[in-house]
Amino acid sequence: MKFSYPLIKKLIPGVKSKRELIEALTMHSFEAEDARGDAFEVSLPPNRYSDAASHWGIAREAAATLGLKKIKIPLPTPSARESDFAKLRVKVADKTSCPRYSAQCFENVRVGQSPAWMQKILESCGLRAINSVVDIMNYAMLETGQPLHAFDYDKLEGKDRRSKMLMVRRAKKGERVVSLDKTQYFLTPEMLVIADARRPLAIAGIKGGISAEVTPKTKRIIIESANFESTSIYRTSRILNLRTDASQRFSHGLSPRLTAVGLDRAAQLLQDLAGAHAGLHVDILSRSLPRAKIIFEIDKISKLLGIEIPKQEIAEILGSLGFTLKETKDKQGKRFLECLAPAFRLDVSVPEDIVEEIARIYGYQKIRPVPPSVSLRVPEQDRVFETKDAARSFLAGVGFDEVYNYSMEGTNDQLPITNNKQSETVRLENPISNEFSQLRSSLVSGLMKNIEHNGKFFDEVKIFEIGRVFSPKKQKKSDEVEEKTMLAFTVSGKKESFFEVKGIAQALLERLGVGDTDFKEIKGGSPSLGVWSSRELLGMLVWADDVSVAELNVEKIAELASKEVRYREIPKFPSVSRDTSFLVSAKEKIGAVIDMVSSIGAKLIRRVDLVDEYRGDKWPGLQSLTLRVTFRADDRTLTSEEVDREMKKITDLLQKKFKAKLR
Repeated sequence: MKFSYPLIKKLIPGVKSKRELIEALTMHSFEAEDARGDAFEVSLPPNRYSDAASHWGIAREAAATLGLKKIKIPLPTPSARESDFAKLRVKVADKTSCPRYSAQCFENVRVGQSPAWMQKILESCGLRAINSVVDIMNYAMLETGQPLHAFDYDKLEGKDRRSKMLMVRRAKKGERVVSLDKTQYFLTPEMLVIADARRPLAIAGIKGGISAEVTPKTKRIIIESANFESTSIYRTSRILNLRTDASQRFSHGLSPRLTAVGLDRAAQLLQDLAGAHAGLHVDILSRSLPRAKIIFEIDKISKLLGIEIPKQEIAEILGSLGFTLKETKDKQGKRFLECLAPAFRLDVSVPEDIVEEIARIYGYQKIRPVPPSVSLRVPEQDRVFETKDAARSFLAGVGFDEVYNYSMEGTNDQLPITNNKQSETVRLENPISNEFSQLRSSLVSGLMKNIEHNGKFFDEVKIFEIGRVFSPKKQKKSDEVEEKTMLAFTVSGKKESFFEVKGIAQALLERLGVGDTDFKEIKGGSPSLGVWSSRELLGMLVWADDVSVAELNVEKIAELASKEVRYREIPKFPSVSRDTSFLVSAKEKIGAVIDMVSSIGAKLIRRVDLVDEYRGDKWPGLQSLTLRVTFRADDRTLTSEEVDREMKKITDLLQKKFKAKLR
């Protein structure tokens, strides 16, 4: 945004040169650089348009940064009413989009050329001189930051011949406005317009229309000074592809307090330069105008900045920026600073904003870097992190690849294999699409997608993922979300995938230090096994066709995992293995058979493994199992007779409990 150095020099005579002004602003406020002629450019952040998109605002900033106390801002006073010629009715139909609307009538206006000094300032700021009234509107906007617009009073229409009307409303379907540069704009119902009783006169906050244009024949005018909601102006400007000085300012947000300041300044200039007589004044305010009040501990300033700034200097800095200060104490003796923000500062709301104001005017270059003084201590052990790291290392070592999926999914991503109900998911209030409408409650659905995509290129897919899953908390009337860290891995493309996944799950838990794991059937839903340890459900195994997947709770594993490694002597005496083959009902669970065999001779049986399984037409309704039983004693070498006795106990119990037929 361009500014005129001569005008700034007039407001703060203490400035020595344009270069000094630019350097001061760049060091403490905004990025500024020299421009052609008397102008200089300032890059304003979006949150500072309300107070700094004006020569008065830049003058306040420059005076504060340069430590200059003399500043000559001609704050205007409301003009006295000199005439009662006007009969004007103003109506704001959309008070949300127009929080404040001010207007004033003037007569005996001389419309001609504006003074040369004013034209020069307008030209240096990138504006074209048109006539005295329009130039005064633009000049007052440059000074105060408030956009203004002038209507020819006699071109307005009211409900009758004796009165005129101005209305702020939404455009009607099919309405159009021909702008001052004779460009026609077609309006839509979401656009805000300024209209009289019959037609729209201007696109609110953006561009005036030719129907009420001020010309050299104009004698009576109405000055509009309004405040418009920023998003409404921004949206209309984008749709119409029409950007003006006014739309740029309104789009960034202006304080409703500026309307009165801008109107009073324009009235003063009209009276001084165009001989105008002030008339009827209307001000419609739809909401109160409170100023931000921030209360915080004085000690917080030094804590946030890391340096001590004298209290007197803090008061001078904030005072130069327009803050009103008051020091208070609570019952415990703590000192607090009560700061009342300047009327036009919309960007100040929390204590950190105040501290930032102090720091930038004081000078960031004065804040020396100091290394933090902290005590070193052994970092706390993060068992979940260690568990995840160990699991990654193990699974990568047995041939798995890690994948990363989105934490959001669609409602159709809940596959039956997950055993999750739709009611257990967390829906997003504003999803970006139907494919990302809820937070995932399981890692399995993502892995299934990975298998579908990769199965086209590979006969076997072995992948795993570690990530967060989400579910509503069990307490009633609670919107809180429960998060868990889960590990899921899957094998697809082979019929024996279930046994491989089960074996890997057991080996993984042993590697992580979780002992006494047990796999129990989960009834209902897809075929699945629950993974248990110490009466804690760690997760489950699910399978369907040639795909098997295990999903485990990493946080529970971390709680149960033990880092203690117990070493035992190498057995002094040899072990003896015997195989037994038999037929049992196909309905019998293999795990139950193995558990029963293991419990027969706990002192001598060291291990029971499934060597072979067969189901086919040869034995309908039956399954053929071959178990390998390993025996060993700690104090002697077992004899064949002892092993035979133990094997007989096993076969007798198999025949009795499972009605097994030996082969």
